[in-house]
Amino acid sequence: MPFVVNFSPDVIARAEGSAKGAFTVLRDRVRDALKAEFGQAMDFWCALDIDDDGRLHLQGGIIASWQDSDRVRKALKRAGGRWTHRRGEKRQVWIGEHGDGGWGTYCVRNNEAVRQQVGQRGVSASPTIKRRAEALYGRDRLSVLQAQEEA
Repeated sequence: MPFVVNFSPDVIARAEGSAKGAFTVLRDRVRDALKAEFGQAMDFWCALDIDDDGRLHLQGGIIASWQDSDRVRKALKRAGGRWTHRRGEKRQVWIGEHGDGGWGTYCVRNNEAVRQQVGQRGVSASPTIKRRAEALYGRDRLSVLQAQEEA
């Protein structure tokens, strides 16, 4: 389930001022809000991004059933923090349907600018997602190597 979560100015200010680093604080807010809503850790990946105005936000994907989209939205809104005004509140959380595979590339397109602004790497995935990605990469890499040997 692709997602974007925009954080309140107060949350962003606290994250940027934290010794843990902005990305770690914002990622952990999403992790903790999902766990509070579902009663267990949820598998997700995320990337810190920066919009044209320099505002930080997280986007990525959560492994969840579409039937749970309202609960996911509720958790992400909690992670985003309380907004002091109604303007823009509807854009605090976006949840999309499965995309064409370009979502991951889109999410990390500003990775270097984010690293320069916040001073830390801004991409993370839960251990289950990392293990699955490594297995898929290893399988695909082996297939490519075997094809090269046969050619």
